[in-house]
Amino acid sequence: MALLEINKINAYYIHNIQKTRAVENVSLSVEDDEIIGIAGESGCGKSTLVKTIYGAIEPPLYLENGSVIYNFKNSNSNANITTDNIPLFWWKKISYIPQASMNVLNPVRKIKKFFENLWRAHSQDLSFKNYQKLLSTHLEHLGLSVNILEYYPHQLSGGMKQRVIIGAASLFHPELIIADEPTSALDVGVQLDVLRLLLKIQKESKNTIIVVAHDMSVMANFCTKIAIMYAGNIVEIGKTQDIFSHPLHPYTKLLIDSLPKIGDKRGLKGIPGSPPDLVSPPSGCRFHPRCPYSFELCKKVAPMMKEFSPGHQVACHLLERGESNERK
Repeated sequence: MALLEINKINAYYIHNIQKTRAVENVSLSVEDDEIIGIAGESGCGKSTLVKTIYGAIEPPLYLENGSVIYNFKNSNSNANITTDNIPLFWWKKISYIPQASMNVLNPVRKIKKFFENLWRAHSQDLSFKNYQKLLSTHLEHLGLSVNILEYYPHQLSGGMKQRVIIGAASLFHPELIIADEPTSALDVGVQLDVLRLLLKIQKESKNTIIVVAHDMSVMANFCTKIAIMYAGNIVEIGKTQDIFSHPLHPYTKLLIDSLPKIGDKRGLKGIPGSPPDLVSPPSGCRFHPRCPYSFELCKKVAPMMKEFSPGHQVACHLLERGESNERK
């Protein structure tokens, strides 16, 4: 049984009476003890999808239909956990490192106040004295000095603030951690340290991490499985090695080809065109206006997700008719 089962989710934003279809007909199975990446260009619906999974659904974001089934271990409440009441399980069963998570910290309060508020909201079944012991042990284990609690956010570097948020997200050893662009706005060296910290937490706790990024190099070095999103749809899912060695969807191939490679003297090429307006997305396959291999069917009918090899699924008419984007 998968830890998380996402079934045909549709999520949208309402702004000035316009409906932005940010996530449409998305299904995804997330297994226990894995790191799954959700990749794609900015604006493709990645952050909306993980907000929906986390249950952070507030106007102007709405869940139109579909379901998220949570199968947490050692929980008698699984049958009753929905996106409506999942906030009751925040931090303990599921935690979220939001995009620009460094801004979560109040600039006029010390770090210790942030953790005190975390205790009041989510762990008053634990005495404050025992909570302080738990916190000190956890921070030291992650390589953070307990003295950091006496600092204000502005006294810490961006990388250190990100480590504090990761420390908070992993404090109660949740079964699922969602990290939305955890390395954005950080130097390359700091990005590596942050990813190593997340990897250390995952290996020790044997939990599951969903990481969102538009940087495919992060996916290649960190994730065990990758889901590729484009314009609100998931277009390809597979093991990381399969995605990089044999990408099936034209969009996936273009994403990978845009990565710089050591010794490659060819000029890098971006993906032609721009992502569509999700207020009125294209008919059929949403990638067809930018796809170098599209044909008439692509413009009329949205392709269904199908498995073309064990664990490797793709939604593409080109593959359905037995052709490969590599041949063209």
